[in-house]
Amino acid sequence: MAYKKLLEKMMSLGNWHYDPTSNIKDAVNISPYIIEDNWLPDIKDAVNSVDFSDCVWCFKEEEDDYENNVLAWTKLDHRSHGYNNENTKYKQIQIDNNDKPYWAESLLKQAEKKGLKEAYLGVNMQVPGTVNPWHFDTYQRLKSGHFNFGSEKEFKNIRRHLIFPENWHWGHFFQVGNSVVSNWKAGDAVTWEPLRYHLACNAGIKPKYTISITGKIDT
Repeated sequence: MAYKKLLEKMMSLGNWHYDPTSNIKDAVNISPYIIEDNWLPDIKDAVNSVDFSDCVWCFKEEEDDYENNVLAWTKLDHRSHGYNNENTKYKQIQIDNNDKPYWAESLLKQAEKKGLKEAYLGVNMQVPGTVNPWHFDTYQRLKSGHFNFGSEKEFKNIRRHLIFPENWHWGHFFQVGNSVVSNWKAGDAVTWEPLRYHLACNAGIKPKYTISITGKIDT
């Protein structure tokens, strides 16, 4: 049976607005987070201590049932577009809310003041030459169960803040829909509507670090 792309499925749902010629801004700037310089070594050590993952590997049984597993389907889309385990590798940690380091505690308190509730924090590192390809988030830590297509209302109160802990460096960029984000300052942060496609790229010469805080907002 011929492979059906998840991207084509999402484009068929009627809410697809992406157009490379459009100047619609999908990345929303939010007030900066305070990132202390002395936090950076601990933040980097925490994420660098874990093994690499990638954006294309999944279990064979998940591949065989990909239309009922949106995470596996996303990874198969990446493969179909030419990505592999080397050019999509990354390191990522999720902070245990019961054992938070001091810097995570501060950032989560800042997030709460910005309106995020029940929030959790992660740190991501990409080495030069790697990409987290075009995808949308399913927020599995806040949601459980089967992903329902056309379920935008189920996600309407979920938001992710992406924080840049260091000043921008050459070749580092982030894209949400039609918005390309670069040239940031340490502490700058963006958010976007749920189910927006986005990507992250390190085409530069040094590792790229980002912090994500995901939670619920009042709607």
